[in-house]
Amino acid sequence: MNRMRQLMGAALLGLTSSTASFAQEAVQASQFENRNFLPFTEEAFARGLRYTTPHAPSNGVAWIGTGVALCDLDGDQDVDAALMGASTGRIGTFENSGTGFFDDRSNLHTLPKTPWPSGVVALDYDADGDLDLFFTQAGVGSILAENQGAFSFVDVAAAAGLDAPALSTGASAGDFDGDGWIDLHVPSYNFTDRVFHNQGDGTFLEVAASLGLDDASRGWQSTFFDMDWDGDADLYVSNDKKVAADTTMTNHLYENVGGTFVDVSAASGTDCNIYSMGIGVGDYDGNGYQDLYCTNLRYEPNYLFHNLGAGVFEEAHALAGVESFRSAWGAMFFDFDNDAHQDLYVCNIGEPNALYSHAGSYPSQDIASKLDVDDPDLSYVCAMGDIDDDGDLDFVVQNTTKAIRLYVNNEGQRRNWIKLRVVGEGANVFAIGAHVSIRIGNRWQHREILTGGNSFKAQHMLTVHFGAGTARVVDEVAVTWPGGRTRSFSNLATNQTWLLTPE
Repeated sequence: MNRMRQLMGAALLGLTSSTASFAQEAVQASQFENRNFLPFTEEAFARGLRYTTPHAPSNGVAWIGTGVALCDLDGDQDVDAALMGASTGRIGTFENSGTGFFDDRSNLHTLPKTPWPSGVVALDYDADGDLDLFFTQAGVGSILAENQGAFSFVDVAAAAGLDAPALSTGASAGDFDGDGWIDLHVPSYNFTDRVFHNQGDGTFLEVAASLGLDDASRGWQSTFFDMDWDGDADLYVSNDKKVAADTTMTNHLYENVGGTFVDVSAASGTDCNIYSMGIGVGDYDGNGYQDLYCTNLRYEPNYLFHNLGAGVFEEAHALAGVESFRSAWGAMFFDFDNDAHQDLYVCNIGEPNALYSHAGSYPSQDIASKLDVDDPDLSYVCAMGDIDDDGDLDFVVQNTTKAIRLYVNNEGQRRNWIKLRVVGEGANVFAIGAHVSIRIGNRWQHREILTGGNSFKAQHMLTVHFGAGTARVVDEVAVTWPGGRTRSFSNLATNQTWLLTPE
């Protein structure tokens, strides 16, 4: 029986625990000046994550970033990896030993080679309790890798109705109509965007036109997220205006109203006309709503949209100090130092990557060079997960022409944390779209469980992570499941991973 199914019977169970230092000082950039301590160490080769993405062939945007996933592929509650873009076309799958070391299991799957690899999304499309993988490609059909257990994957895209070719980029997944089955949005750079409705019988129906989502802009990335916390999946799409004279390509925000979509791009203030690529999703300002960070070419700033609630956003990149003015692609919010404030990592090409440290006030500080994560190469894709289960978030970076890089986090162990595995209801086994909040004292932190769409062509760990600073106990945890069921839990010890079920 799948491990997730075995755990569903427990109402609330502490699964793991580890010790952590109880640092008393606020996290400031100056503390990283001590070079005797390395906050991050690059350990991909040493830990068995050996995979290289070569230079792209000359077909336009085909290999601008290749998919990276950090997620639990075998149901044993640790973070495995799936990678694409090797010169052989072989999709790489890697099993985590449980200690953050990886074994190459690529010989166990029968997936086709990927001549034009693009992005990856993890979803349990058939509701059997394990994560399947959806790989997009640029100009040829996508791959739906059905998980058969023990790192055996087979491509069922044709049977599922997902193999139609297009120049597909960064897809996202979510249950837009509230039926419990996880659907897909697939943007395209030279074709109309597509929406695949999960029929619940192993097949998908393309419904973009009927929803008004068959946009023909130059789409790079999309994300399903709940912008107004009303319990349904709204949609944001990042579009490239391509050339400065082209003013028709703007980003689009669609509000979900009862399973249909209303274009609120202009009214919300998120209809930026930029060379928009990746999308970071997270509550950067701590007001309880999900903010958006849109990466851009170096001629213009990256855009940070603070979500004010009620469908209104404001531009805050200058205020926050995260404008960048570098050619940026992937971006992700994560609390790397466990100080209970979200930080921001940004992939750049030809210029150093950035890590904006946010200690609770603006402006944020780019401390990537102090942490040795200022990768200077052609960085496109980044994904995060706690690969060694020590309570802090590690991450991988995909660079064109280079081997995958794995940055192991040593800094977060100096403060406390809590991780939450949320079990879903019905067909939505992994609780995609659930709203998870914690309270320490009088301060709340908020997350949403998202699959795909957060960053650029990447998949993050689905276990929810919060930094807890010096706190030994989380006073309250609140979960709202898709469909509206809520539960509250009190006095959960930090430095543990907890399983939360809807009943």
